[in-house]
Amino acid sequence: MTEESEGTAEKADWYMGRLVNDGIKPYVEEIAAILSRGEVPVVAFEPTGRSVPALDGLGWNQRAVFGVPRSVLGTALAQDEVTRQWLARQRGQGEFPILVISHLGSTLLVNYGGSGFSIEPGSLNSVLP
Repeated sequence: MTEESEGTAEKADWYMGRLVNDGIKPYVEEIAAILSRGEVPVVAFEPTGRSVPALDGLGWNQRAVFGVPRSVLGTALAQDEVTRQWLARQRGQGEFPILVISHLGSTLLVNYGGSGFSIEPGSLNSVLP
């Protein structure tokens, strides 16, 4: 691993830690309510600039976390094969998808029932600074 890739990995770890601790954990009750309605939780994490139109296109209500029906999300992101597969995938009990839209772009996450998160392969549409 090069020094540059180590620095990028450290930034990614730092960002994911902030995302989970500041963008997801404080909203677990809201996320649970969204999931109980059968919707996909969308986390608006530090939205600015190019992320605002994407959020508005999903019906953003200016809250940090909001729900989007799978059908709406599927239609809005229909051109993206990675997103289609992420939405369609069968998951185990307690596992669920989370769409994150931030100043860095969008990321598709999967929560593994309290044991952690993973980033959907191929879902990062921008590079960390």
